[in-house]
Amino acid sequence: WCSFMEAFYANFILDLFLILSPILYLKFREKKAVTTTREFGLETRPGNWLSEIFLMGKIFFSLLAISILLSILLQLLGVNDLANVENVVRGLLSTNLAILLYFMIVRVFAEEFFFRAFLVPRVGVAASSIVFGLSHLAYGSVAEVIGAIVLGGVLGHFYQKERRLIANFVAHVLYNAAAFALIVAL
Repeated sequence: WCSFMEAFYANFILDLFLILSPILYLKFREKKAVTTTREFGLETRPGNWLSEIFLMGKIFFSLLAISILLSILLQLLGVNDLANVENVVRGLLSTNLAILLYFMIVRVFAEEFFFRAFLVPRVGVAASSIVFGLSHLAYGSVAEVIGAIVLGGVLGHFYQKERRLIANFVAHVLYNAAAFALIVAL
């Protein structure tokens, strides 16, 4: 239990970094006195919910389709080391609901905020996706890192094209939920 809580606190600090570092960077490095919601793709467009929902679905199904194709390719190449990822997910699913929701909501938002809304406009989709993939090294899975790079590229592409962080966030949450459900079902 103690090591679990230590891991949770370390993850909480990581999430604070992912959210606060872009804001501090803009304030002190780019000298922007006020960081707007528009800066991070959080601007809402009233009356445009249908197109927002359509975009969320488009991103989610793109992630799902590319993930399936990538899984087949990695299987054919003999890169099938997702057991560590499965163990992490099963461990997370065995925790209490609050911690699961934290990782499903706060962590995903922090990732989208940092890797897409902050990094994509500054370093591009490819570099952001590579950094996103490398952030998944702790799983101890080559397939997970490759998957994170490729799917990070999909999310980065949609963010660069649309500048709609909430659509990316919801699609990312739905994708993770589908992946978790698949792990539980198998």
